[in-house]
Amino acid sequence: MRRLRDFQIIGLDACDQDTIWRVVAVDGGEAVLEPRDAQTLSLLHTLPAPATLSFDTPRHPVFLTGTVERGPIAGTTAFRVTDDVGVRPLRLRPRLKAELAVRVTPLDAEGRRTGVAQDRSTTDVSGGGVRIVGAGALAMPGALVGLELAVPGLPDPVVCQGRVVRRDADGGAAVSFTDLDPSVATTLDQLIFAVRQRVARQAFTLRAAA
Repeated sequence: MRRLRDFQIIGLDACDQDTIWRVVAVDGGEAVLEPRDAQTLSLLHTLPAPATLSFDTPRHPVFLTGTVERGPIAGTTAFRVTDDVGVRPLRLRPRLKAELAVRVTPLDAEGRRTGVAQDRSTTDVSGGGVRIVGAGALAMPGALVGLELAVPGLPDPVVCQGRVVRRDADGGAAVSFTDLDPSVATTLDQLIFAVRQRVARQAFTLRAAA
């Protein structure tokens, strides 16, 4: 979404109400928004609804026309720029910068172990994949790996296969989950949205105190 940034303060005109929000996450033509207070959320009484999102840039104000609906977790809304698809599930999948323990096992094309598992850490995680630091020889693009990821808030490690989609200059690797259970992916997304929501709320508090 043009020039819209994470945790940026924006205006939202919907349901005959002009309200203030902060961006929790944004990707393409979609954004998840956190209201300034609970009363703001209650003003949007009929959702989904047409909406206009606005914010200032150094050059000029920007206005985006779209729709607003209930967000992926309690206390949020989801805004998307108007297109011809109509109402559809939210596709935004935010990443969270986090150092989590992950065990990486090299696999062959049939999913069989081909080497010794290595304990590594992540730099960010989403419901669609992780970025692993120090992956070394495991980080060859196209390689299939087994993953065992410890995620705070989940009772059991996330266990699945992944494919290396990119190797970075610093030796890190971007790995996309290939067989993660959809319910686990949804839980990961919700945990990440919840953390980002807390950050958005803190940003409102800091602004009010300034």
